[in-house]
Amino acid sequence: MKKPGAGNKKKKEIRKKSGRQHTPAKPEEPETDTPFDFGGLPNRDLKKNLGCG
Repeated sequence: MKKPGAGNKKKKEIRKKSGRQHTPAKPEEPETDTPFDFGGLPNRDLKKNLGCG
Protein backbone atom coordinates (compact mmCIF):
# COMPACT_ATOMS: atom_id res chain seq x y z
CA MET A 1 0.00 0.00 0.00
CA LYS A 2 1.34 3.42 -0.97
CA LYS A 3 1.41 6.32 1.42
CA PRO A 4 -0.39 9.42 0.19
CA GLY A 5 2.01 12.01 -1.13
CA ALA A 6 4.93 9.59 -1.40
CA GLY A 7 5.05 9.40 -5.20
CA ASN A 8 6.19 11.84 -7.82
CA LYS A 9 8.48 13.93 -5.68
CA LYS A 10 9.50 16.85 -7.86
CA LYS A 11 11.35 19.91 -6.78
CA LYS A 12 9.34 23.05 -7.18
CA GLU A 13 10.96 25.56 -9.46
CA ILE A 14 11.56 28.92 -7.92
CA ARG A 15 10.54 31.55 -10.42
CA LYS A 16 12.03 34.97 -10.18
CA LYS A 17 9.74 37.92 -10.68
CA SER A 18 10.83 39.52 -13.89
CA GLY A 19 10.77 43.25 -14.43
CA ARG A 20 10.96 44.22 -10.78
CA GLN A 21 14.16 45.53 -9.31
CA HIS A 22 14.66 45.83 -5.57
CA THR A 23 15.60 49.37 -4.66
CA PRO A 24 16.85 50.08 -1.15
CA ALA A 25 14.74 52.48 0.88
CA LYS A 26 16.11 55.98 1.16
CA PRO A 27 16.84 57.12 4.71
CA GLU A 28 14.28 59.78 5.53
CA GLU A 29 15.66 62.98 6.98
CA PRO A 30 13.40 64.86 9.39
CA GLU A 31 12.44 68.31 8.12
CA THR A 32 12.65 69.93 11.56
CA ASP A 33 14.53 69.45 14.82
CA THR A 34 11.68 67.44 16.37
CA PRO A 35 11.31 63.87 15.19
CA PHE A 36 7.49 63.93 15.51
CA ASP A 37 5.04 66.15 13.71
CA PHE A 38 1.60 66.29 15.30
CA GLY A 39 -0.08 68.19 12.52
CA GLY A 40 0.71 71.73 13.61
CA LEU A 41 -0.72 71.72 17.13
CA PRO A 42 0.06 74.98 18.92
CA ASN A 43 2.57 74.91 21.76
CA ARG A 44 0.66 75.00 25.04
CA ASP A 45 1.62 75.11 28.67
CA LEU A 46 0.61 71.63 29.82
CA LYS A 47 0.53 72.67 33.49
CA LYS A 48 -2.16 75.21 32.69
CA ASN A 49 -5.91 74.45 32.82
CA LEU A 50 -5.64 71.18 34.71
CA GLY A 51 -8.54 72.09 36.97
CA CYS A 52 -6.42 71.90 40.11
CA GLY A 53 -6.63 75.14 42.17
